[in-house]
Formats: sequence, C-alpha cells, structure tokens
Amino acid sequence: MNHESDLRLREGGRKKFARRTGGTNNVTSKPLSADEVIGEINDANYSFVPIAIGPHGKIGSIFKCIRDGTDPLPLPSFSKDQPEVKQAAERWSISIHTCRGI
Repeated sequence: MNHESDLRLREGGRKKFARRTGGTNNVTSKPLSADEVIGEINDANYSFVPIAIGPHGKIGSIFKCIRDGTDPLPLPSFSKDQPEVKQAAERWSISIHTCRGI
C-alpha cells in the first residue's frame, strides 16, 4: 500500500467535509455557510461519509473502514473556523457508532 496515495485520499476526504461554499436552507430560505450546512447535518443526526477515490479505483481509508472494517488513518487537521466540520468527521466518519465491515 502506498502511504503517499493514502494521504492524498485522506486530503480529498477532508475537502469533501470542508467545502468552500454553503447553500440555502430550503425551508427558511436562509443562506448558510459551508460549516452551517454540516452543522445542520450534525443536528439532524445524519451521517456524511466522504468517499475519496484515487487513480486506478483506490479508495480512501474512511470508506475502507466502513466497507472492510479496517482502521482509518488519523483525521487530518481542520480549520478552527469550521467546528461543525471537525465534529462531523469525528462523530460520524471514524466513530465506533459508524457501521464497519458492511
């Protein structure tokens, strides 16, 4: 297994969590930052699992954890101005509460 490609896939997964643009709440029509969007996912107890796919179909460690039951790489660092993003990654993607080895 190539450690460098694993780290690149981990970074790809981080970028899926830490999006640059937000959206609009469909019910309230309130604009939301990217972190607020992830916060709404957290508040609803939904899961957000980034599936990073590299060259030749290699998948990232978070999805391998869910699919195969293997331990993921440690989470990358997240910006301090996106606390919801970090919480989502810790709470849902690598948590013991997330299904493993499906």
